[in-house]
Amino acid sequence: MRIDVHAHVCLLPEPCRGEPYRTFPEVIGNLKRSMQANGIDHTILIPDNKDGGAEMPGLAQLMELLRGETCFSYLGCPNILQEQPGDLARFRDLLVRGVVKGLKFFPGHDPFHANDARCDPYFGLCQELGVPVIIHSANSPSHPPGRMNGPCTDPALIVEVARRFPNLHLGIAHFYWPKFEYCRETVEAFPNIFIDLSGVVDDDEIAGRERVREPLLKLLARDPRRVVFGTDWMECDTAKHVAMVEALPVDDKIKEMIFSENARRIYRLDLAT
Repeated sequence: MRIDVHAHVCLLPEPCRGEPYRTFPEVIGNLKRSMQANGIDHTILIPDNKDGGAEMPGLAQLMELLRGETCFSYLGCPNILQEQPGDLARFRDLLVRGVVKGLKFFPGHDPFHANDARCDPYFGLCQELGVPVIIHSANSPSHPPGRMNGPCTDPALIVEVARRFPNLHLGIAHFYWPKFEYCRETVEAFPNIFIDLSGVVDDDEIAGRERVREPLLKLLARDPRRVVFGTDWMECDTAKHVAMVEALPVDDKIKEMIFSENARRIYRLDLAT
């Protein structure tokens, strides 16, 4: 089984490849074809943290678009910059009912830091319920243009969160691309931090594989339960991410942990094998 823990449905103004998408159903159709072509059995989708977005659907719209589909799960995305009364209670309800499998925050994309105290009520909620929090972490200030990904998403800030919430499953999305070794050195002593491999293979597939290989192998040698497979589809290529994991010089059991077992445990996914 293969589980992709990190994908999006969106209309990119300048798609990375192919013709521009015109409708969300068109994107979803392409996502399903990509999943089938790459042996992805289940995908966790990350909605916009605002409802009614023109380029990316919010949670309610995304779930309506995929009504009746069983090969998708969802994360919730609180917006601490536009928080409304009752938001914390609303996300508690979504998590308790299993509508969402965890929460995702976007420091760097949005102007706040990964250790922002405004996130603490949500961190505490997820620790209480035993569900994960995923934090965007990439050292790429030019993507999106003008955003400050690096300073806002430094793994050292996420370590501060891990210290405050030692029983929280805390995921680092993108392994702080491309500073993988720095990320590994910073977080490896904190067993409640795991790595989501989405977006780690850059446009130069061979160079991308080589850049991530040694830091990833060191982390796997320390604890193979702390890595989950993700792609960041539709911005990144699923086949390249599958090939990167398949090429690792580790036994099949560890690859199975990366591709599915770790995600099933951390995200509490009740899926038929």
